[in-house]
Amino acid sequence: YLAVILFAAALVAALPHPQARGPVSIGCGTKCGSMRLEDADVPPDQRPGIQNCTESWFTQTIDHFGFTEPPGGSYTYQQRYYVCDDYWRRANSTHGNGPIFFYTGNEADVTLYINNTGLMWQTAPEFGALLIFAEHRYYGQSLPFGADSNDHLEYLSSEQALADYAEMIYTLKKVWDCEDSAVIGFGGSYGGMLASWMRMKYPSALDGAIAASAPIMAFAGENPQTREEAYYRIVTRDATPIAQASEMCTTNVQSSWDIIQSMAETDSGRQGLQDAFKLCAPLTSSNDAISLMYWIQSAFVFFSEGNYPFPSDYLTNGFGDMPPHPMKLACEILSADSWASDQDQMNALGEAVSIYYNASHTYSCFDIGAVNNASAEVDFLWGYQWCTELMMPMSTNGVDDMFWPTTFSLAGEAAYCKLAYGVQTRPLWASVYYGGWNIESASNIVFSNGLLDPWSGYGVRHDINESVVAVLIPAGAHHLDLMWSTSVDPEGVKTARDLERSHMLKWVNQKAERMARRKAMAVVDEMTFEMFEEE
Repeated sequence: YLAVILFAAALVAALPHPQARGPVSIGCGTKCGSMRLEDADVPPDQRPGIQNCTESWFTQTIDHFGFTEPPGGSYTYQQRYYVCDDYWRRANSTHGNGPIFFYTGNEADVTLYINNTGLMWQTAPEFGALLIFAEHRYYGQSLPFGADSNDHLEYLSSEQALADYAEMIYTLKKVWDCEDSAVIGFGGSYGGMLASWMRMKYPSALDGAIAASAPIMAFAGENPQTREEAYYRIVTRDATPIAQASEMCTTNVQSSWDIIQSMAETDSGRQGLQDAFKLCAPLTSSNDAISLMYWIQSAFVFFSEGNYPFPSDYLTNGFGDMPPHPMKLACEILSADSWASDQDQMNALGEAVSIYYNASHTYSCFDIGAVNNASAEVDFLWGYQWCTELMMPMSTNGVDDMFWPTTFSLAGEAAYCKLAYGVQTRPLWASVYYGGWNIESASNIVFSNGLLDPWSGYGVRHDINESVVAVLIPAGAHHLDLMWSTSVDPEGVKTARDLERSHMLKWVNQKAERMARRKAMAVVDEMTFEMFEEE
């Protein structure tokens, strides 16, 4: 018996170690060859998407960290997810199941991510992968308390969401008899944060994660400290010639704030502002000026985040396409060296912000607030998450950015959160729970950041260790690498996707090796057990 055991152990030790290499075909599902990586510019109407998926519902635990009955008398809710299996390679006599690509849904209806995450779709055929898009609790149709969910927000947190995904993956792999499949997480923005955190907190659920534009270093208590001013400095840089915008854009934006406040002091000035920005309701006092200013600022934020080289409805929640390079286009409108009057400058600024607010070309006037009802609901729910555990300190100084000076006040924000949601904020919790920069023990994560994206100021922009790596995309906006590839993609995003796929292949190979070793060791363990039983 000893000789047999030693021989089996030697076989285990001799199993090959996977080598990192570029993406190659490792099998395909029922539609093998219908979508190839080299199809760089697939027309939108020919792309696979939600029509290739099955809407499904998972009986999910409402409270993963408590054992008492939640309000309403049910311990569970129905969580929506989509299964897209056209390319899944199922196990046979020669190979195991293909991997699972799992989208860690973030703060919106999950269908938005199904149709925009081209990296998953265009990589799946090469890997023979199953695609799962999971919806974040409380968003879309995954409502723990149905129509009353907004009255019970205490179960809305990143921790609960991660536990949802871990439980879903564990259960589905058993039901589908694919426990040998590698699972790779994908996410952008908050979804990228979730993907990276899930790999850290639930490494048994995810074998690796692609975390795009994930600002996991944006919280108080980081060491080194988060740079509060980074976000709006990058927004401003995107409005300069460095990012191919007009030379006078930042100057004209910055000078607008004083004009707005001055015009808001008089009835005629407020009427001029209403006309310039096509506001549905009149401004009634000078106090309305600051609301208008924040509304304008938000448009430039979305121009910066959504500064893609192609039309996109991603940042409008599917309600109309912003044009390619929207910041450049807005800045062309604001390129004048001088203006005949303050009203002319306001008219130009109003035309510029309508690129975002009227992306759908359906509005004749605007309310100061979210761009549409779907965005308003997202803002309300995200506001709760921000107030409770994901508060990200930000400030402006009006010198290094094109806005007006604002100072982050924890006391002021805490008071707002108490008033708006009835909650006590925990500003250090994200750093305590997720570790901030103390992630050297993590593994198998690719962090990507586009340098046009203002969130890149809070992302992981250098390698942490040999398997937690960073890739920068100089001309990339908000998680551009997750989007569908196009003929106008900058070279940096092509390089990023190649790197991501090479790591994905390595993670799949590592999983296969681990499973082979586990099975071989099970044989050794069984032999050892039988030997001692007979003795």
